[in-house]
Amino acid sequence: MKIRDPWLVVGFIAGGLIGLAISWLFAPASGKTTMSKISEDMARARSEARSAGKRAEADILGRYEDLRRFTATIDEGAGSSPMAMPMTVGNGSVRGLQVTR
Repeated sequence: MKIRDPWLVVGFIAGGLIGLAISWLFAPASGKTTMSKISEDMARARSEARSAGKRAEADILGRYEDLRRFTATIDEGAGSSPMAMPMTVGNGSVRGLQVTR
């Protein structure tokens, strides 16, 4: 086959048209539709992430408050225990009590 053969050009054009038709048939959606779906999915994911973050923040703050109340009751009752003594670390004194076992 020579480079100047007209069937070579016809083959390239036919192959291109067939490839174009097949790609149109198997394409899931147009570009605008795909971009709008991606934008909707990203907005939904962003909203879900925000709500999950708020739930996690509320859970952490609730646990923190529970821990503060618990340590306050321990600090109040620890002075009356004969087993309790001040806890020291290094050269300084640390707030809290150490219970010997």
